[in-house]
Order: sequence, then structure tokens, then C-alpha cells
Amino acid sequence: MELSQMYKKKKNRWSISKIELLIDLWAEHYRELKSCRRNDHVFVKMKHKLEKSGCKVTVEDIRIRINNLSAKYRKESMLTLSGGSPSRWPLFNKIHNILSNDAGGLDETVETQEESMEETPESKTKVYQLKCNYRHENIDNFFTDLYL
Repeated sequence: MELSQMYKKKKNRWSISKIELLIDLWAEHYRELKSCRRNDHVFVKMKHKLEKSGCKVTVEDIRIRINNLSAKYRKESMLTLSGGSPSRWPLFNKIHNILSNDAGGLDETVETQEESMEETPESKTKVYQLKCNYRHENIDNFFTDLYL
């Protein structure tokens, strides 16, 4: 057996119940995670709570899973906003509740599942205008911050 195969880490499989528990912990510790750059201590707290529930994970597993869930949420959110059908992802609403509090102006453009079901030309125009306004504000803020 080769040396690389001996030390290869097994892939951690996350069950739906483990993911839902992680999302609950993420919501509970969200402000702490965002309030500091060196947030390993928060991930360690989350790891201990997951271990008490019988989940064997590392801090890196938690960090990667949260990043993957965030990326999946952003992708689903953009598909919903671009006029597609509402997200069928069962975790969308839970993650929306966490991330929409910190969207910094984007929460106006993210529609709930019920609102996105009723598509009219006016609603598409409104969403497009909100997205454009958000982009222009960020560009203005970028240049203002750059030259101050």
C-alpha cells in the first residue's frame, strides 16, 4: 500500500439530520462568526455541540460544510431571482433566514418562496431594478472608500 493511501482521510458523509443540526448551530453562532476574523473558537464550540449529539466532525469539516451551504444558497437565490421557479432545495428557507439578516441591502431582492411563485412583468422589472440599484450603490461606495 502506498504512503498516500495510508494517510488519506475518509470523506465525512453528512446526513440530513446532521446538516439541520449544523444549520441550527450556525444560526445560533452566526453573529459571533461574523464579528471576528479569528473565529476558530466559535467553530470549536460548534464542534463540541455536534459531538454531544453523536456527530464526529472536525472544525475544518464544519467550516467547509458552511461554505458549501452558503454557496449553494447563493446559487439557488440567483436562480430564483433571475425568473426561474422557486427553489426546491429543502434547506433554502432555513439558510435564507440566517443569511438574509446579513445581506447588507440584498435582502430586499431576495424573495420568499410564495412571492416568487407569482411572476408578473412588473415583479421581474422591480427585481431587476433592485439588483441594479444595489450594484450601483456598491460601486459608488467602493470608489468613495477608495478615494477617502
